[in-house]
Amino acid sequence: MATYSREELVRQVLLRLGVLDADEAPEARDAADVGRMAKTVMEDLYTEGKLPFDIEGNIPARYLTHLSYIIAEPLVADYGAIAREATIARHAETARKAINRLNATTYQGAVVPSDYF
Repeated sequence: MATYSREELVRQVLLRLGVLDADEAPEARDAADVGRMAKTVMEDLYTEGKLPFDIEGNIPARYLTHLSYIIAEPLVADYGAIAREATIARHAETARKAINRLNATTYQGAVVPSDYF
């Protein structure tokens, strides 16, 4: 399973906010700010049972994009990304649904015998 580092997640969030160009590296201050928000959001999701992986380690590929939108949403005002607010909010809502879907377990019950009287 492919995984990504926390630094890649931070980069994705800054790209969503329009702070970075595709070939630009994040500034240390921006990386630290987004890193703190990422930690907070991921701890909340982990506590709610939404993230089935160690949040201190690498991030599974199928969660990276979803997390980047969810983390970017509360940072819109801080980074002046008001023009992107509606798009980020829409994608964040879709991302929350996708994370719920990724963690949904299918019903695997046993056959229950019936008693007829």
